[in-house]
Amino acid sequence: LASQTVACTPKDGSSAAFAFVRKAGGVSNVYVAKDDPGSAAALTAETEDKARSLSSLAFAGAKCELVVWTDSPAGGALGGGANPLHVWGGHTKQTQLLAAPSDGSARPVVVTDKALLAADPEQPRVQWASSATVWEASLADISSSQAAPPSVLFEVQHGTVTALTWSGSRAAFVNARGDHTIIGVFTRGAQRLQYISPSFDSDLSPVWLAGGSRLAFVRALGLYPPADTYGPADDIPFEVLVAAVPAPGAGDADAATVVLRDASMPYLESGGDRSLVYDAVTDTLVFASERHGWLHPWGVALSAGGDGAAAVDLLSGEECEVQAWALAAGALFVSHNCDGELDARGVARIDLATREREPVVAGHLGVAAGLSSPGAGLAPVSSGDAIVFGYANATQPPMAMYAERGSDGEWRMRPAGARLLWAWAPKEVMPLPRQVEFESKDGLKLTAQIWEPPRPPLRRGGGGGGAPAILYSHGGPQRQMYLAYNHIEHYAQYYALNAWLAGRGYVVLSVNYRMGIGRGHAFRECAGCGWEGAAEVQDLFAARDYLVSAAGADPARIGTYGLSYGGLNVLQALARNATAFACGVASAPVVSWITFERWLGSPIFSLEPTADAWGSPLAQAGPQWTAAVQRKQLLAFESSPSSLLCNLTQPLLLIHGDSDGEVDVQESVALARAMRKCKRSQLTARLFPDEKHGLALFSNIVRAANLTAAFMDTHLVARRRDTAG
Repeated sequence: LASQTVACTPKDGSSAAFAFVRKAGGVSNVYVAKDDPGSAAALTAETEDKARSLSSLAFAGAKCELVVWTDSPAGGALGGGANPLHVWGGHTKQTQLLAAPSDGSARPVVVTDKALLAADPEQPRVQWASSATVWEASLADISSSQAAPPSVLFEVQHGTVTALTWSGSRAAFVNARGDHTIIGVFTRGAQRLQYISPSFDSDLSPVWLAGGSRLAFVRALGLYPPADTYGPADDIPFEVLVAAVPAPGAGDADAATVVLRDASMPYLESGGDRSLVYDAVTDTLVFASERHGWLHPWGVALSAGGDGAAAVDLLSGEECEVQAWALAAGALFVSHNCDGELDARGVARIDLATREREPVVAGHLGVAAGLSSPGAGLAPVSSGDAIVFGYANATQPPMAMYAERGSDGEWRMRPAGARLLWAWAPKEVMPLPRQVEFESKDGLKLTAQIWEPPRPPLRRGGGGGGAPAILYSHGGPQRQMYLAYNHIEHYAQYYALNAWLAGRGYVVLSVNYRMGIGRGHAFRECAGCGWEGAAEVQDLFAARDYLVSAAGADPARIGTYGLSYGGLNVLQALARNATAFACGVASAPVVSWITFERWLGSPIFSLEPTADAWGSPLAQAGPQWTAAVQRKQLLAFESSPSSLLCNLTQPLLLIHGDSDGEVDVQESVALARAMRKCKRSQLTARLFPDEKHGLALFSNIVRAANLTAAFMDTHLVARRRDTAG
């Protein structure tokens, strides 16, 4: 699959350049195209799966002469990074920042052992952060020699620098200081840093305005990201501010003008700190808002005085969402589900002056366009007449697609790298899914994708009754599944696994349960969900009932599986109704909300009040604090599978990597030992040493898929045959 599509338009007006990462069979390589996007060529030549991740892909230099990226171990815990190859020492456990000429004239060179912070758009230079210090390397002579020795660019007194954006010789940066975050400015040649209207809140997403003398940024009025992201939504108001940047050496900027205020920081799958962008052509700031209940881009024209009351919804109040966007020449390119199908993603161009929306790729069912992970997935050229973006459909995993507007105004697309289309197919028939809708127990409307087996004999399992069936539950939970391959790698793999299982004879259903994205704020931030009551579990039982009533499934032969939050859902379903599912496969599941939140470092269940717990600790840190926390602990315990572990009587396959940096492997360790104490012998466990949350090594991914299929065969297919015989 392809990810991280980026574009660069040279300042001299020559042809734009495009780059993307392509991963096949666990092997990742960087591809670059100039002039003809269809002729994308590999800039790297990796041939082995080293369980590593390429990220932060970018161009540097006014002529787009340099491509830079971060090469790091797959994310993990226990010493920083997973190592499923079990190789000790050397490159396998190191992060590397690499750079190469975009024309492929020289091999990539290692710049440093840190991750990329920023690439200079004017010069072939890169920056990275190490603790409180920001470093820089000039790579102008990269074609003829190794990278020049790095030098210190600047240092901050406290915290870390998490973002950096350039305007000529000045750079705005985000300085995260634990419980507050401030915006600073560095100027080349000046020893003194400047801070812009510093406050006790969380300042994010600085963007330079026209002329480079003013900055706009977002101020979240509280801790952001919040201390807890899995419980009840605690709305964090935010402001968009504009400040004049003082001359170098003139001190800090004490004041900033509030352009607008909004009630709640929105959730963006591509990252909330990238929600603010600026268009110089129309002098418009574009920001993310859910003020009407749906995630939309809004625009406010600074030339009109920047009155927040004059902010304009660029989707005109439609009940649909945008999860990624990018600017080019007075237009906003968006990935949206506004073409009548909430479980699809199209790409459109919105004219910021007229608010007219024209389709680039229609968002029909079976299309997921404009998304990427990591990265934003939309990369327009500066003229706004062409764009490279992530694209997937029902049979094609994510690829880089190029679209160009013709003289007739129509957009036409073609693959960026025509030779890189998916050419592999399994031996089994992989049926295509179709969309279905049904209601949950409380009347909430849900959507799902269903795969139906192409082989009727296996449906009967050798002796009457319905077909064996499997319910898949995605993780997140702020995710969405489509009638197409997903842009997130392991969800693309699960889409393929669902189709493969259907090809083996199962009816497979993938449900978009409440807490997911694409359906509005109320659907995502649902009351009584997560640790506050597990209300989302009723959607799983509704999906199971649909399999029986509408899909011909044998009620005695339905299994369920999922990763992460999906693994949690598996445990919830098995523990809360011992007869609904015949078996389950839980990968990297949360077992106890209390231990999970403590492992994350969240203070919400701590009896000791801290400055970042529950928003206003000073008002709550009195004698009532302990009682309030104990009530929340009890609710979280009752909302966890850990409160019902001895109810796990059905066969369970438990899979977890012990370098998991997202869900502590101790969750699975505790589950396995608790089931033993409950005298439950139906647990099958598979630990993957040194592996991460979503398995990194391709051979391990295949191994886990085969384990899942074999487990389902044992407990679903053989079960009917034994009963019938």
